[in-house]
Order: sequence, then C-alpha cells, then structure tokens
Amino acid sequence: MELDVFLKGYKEEDWKDYLEFCRGANVDYKTQLGEITLPEDIAVVLCYRFGENEATKWLHKQVPALGNIQPKELLSNERGQNILRAVLMRLPD
Repeated sequence: MELDVFLKGYKEEDWKDYLEFCRGANVDYKTQLGEITLPEDIAVVLCYRFGENEATKWLHKQVPALGNIQPKELLSNERGQNILRAVLMRLPD
C-alpha cells in the first residue's frame, strides 16, 4: 500500500485542532516510550488515544492500514510523521 494516500487528506490545521482537543483532556504523556522518542504533538495524541502502555505496543505493532509496517518506522522524517498524524486522526473512537 502506498502510504502517500494518507498525506492527500492531511491538513495541518485539522491536526492542530485535533491536538488541542486532545490536550484539553489533560492526558499524561511522555515523549519517550520505551526506546522510542516521539515528537511532543504525536506523544500527546497517542497517549490520549491509547494510554501510555497501549501506545507503546501500538508503535511496535504491524498495522494493516500502514501496509503492515510498524508505526515507529515512520518517525524518522517529517513525511512519515505526517502520515502518522493523518492515521491518528482517522482512528475510530
């Protein structure tokens, strides 16, 4: 699966709005989950969506929507981080 499909629907303003919503929940978050260092905004949303323990597991899980790659593999550059941002906004409640 071509991951750029997620970038087509990604809008920075939507992410900022979603991030503010997640921050409003006053969730505890860490930018270091296990051996993985996260951008602060992604850490906030991950911990809001999953909680710290499940977020760590999700980062190591092969995700079918991502072509069975592990989300942590997308953290090394801005393109991958934006794909993660788009995916996190699409997750069902």
